[in-house]
Amino acid sequence: AEAYRVIKPGGLFILSDFEKHDQEKIKDVIGGAWLGFEKIKVESWLTDAGFELKKIDSYSVNHQLTINVFTAQK
Repeated sequence: AEAYRVIKPGGLFILSDFEKHDQEKIKDVIGGAWLGFEKIKVESWLTDAGFELKKIDSYSVNHQLTINVFTAQK
């Protein structure tokens, strides 16, 4: 909601994070506090805040992890 508030009309918000996973050791490697999020959950956060979701790109990375990149527009 705060990102939506400060972005100008028509502005883009790009968010990236790991797809939900169960690899606890990753928290130690990258210093994270969580194990990623389900795409549908992030989608709902963005749309509930008022954004229009434009696309989701997914990239497979090391350790059988996936990074999702969400592009949303105000």
